[in-house]
Amino acid sequence: MKKLNLLIFTSLALASIILSASVTHAQEISVVEVKRNITLADDDVVYRDYYINAGDGSALRKNLVVKVKRKIYVKESATKTVGDFETQVGLLKVIQVGNKVSVAREFKLTSRDEEAMLEQTGIMAGDKIDLNGSYIDYSKPNYKKTSENEVKKPEPVQTAGLDSANVIESSSTAPVTTAPTTTTEAPSTTETQKADDKRIPANELPPLLKKIIPLPTTI
Repeated sequence: MKKLNLLIFTSLALASIILSASVTHAQEISVVEVKRNITLADDDVVYRDYYINAGDGSALRKNLVVKVKRKIYVKESATKTVGDFETQVGLLKVIQVGNKVSVAREFKLTSRDEEAMLEQTGIMAGDKIDLNGSYIDYSKPNYKKTSENEVKKPEPVQTAGLDSANVIESSSTAPVTTAPTTTTEAPSTTETQKADDKRIPANELPPLLKKIIPLPTTI
């Protein structure tokens, strides 16, 4: 009787294990949500967490690097689907495993040189987790800071020997063109005397002009 009970208990336990394994296999492990922290200073580190719908009962472990794939649907028209295929998006590294949810962070994005094009780059919610070829990595992650994501502005160019203020002032002021001025010089005394010498004395005037031009009378 005891052997029969033991055999029944063993059979039930084995069936339960097979059933749970089949349920776990049927549930596709995927990214269900993505969150990013809000930075308040330039030195704050940017974190982006990927939440996976699998926990302690799965094969996920801390520091496990897994593949992330996305299913691409090919449509012939707006309503007719020809088929679908999967392409690798990148790699995620698990940093924490919970009861039913695990947290991972971006480890590496796959180059699109030998993979299909993606309409939306980067790992996103809905992408599938592929455990084939997964491995443990203990390297320290290198997270980027907020200041590293900002675009640096070009510095103003300074001219040697001139202050930056003078350079700005000279560049902003338009050149002023002055019209040439012409000056009329008064005739000199020598030129006036030469003109007087060329005059004809009144005594030498012709008789006709003497009648027209009266001669000065001497007092």
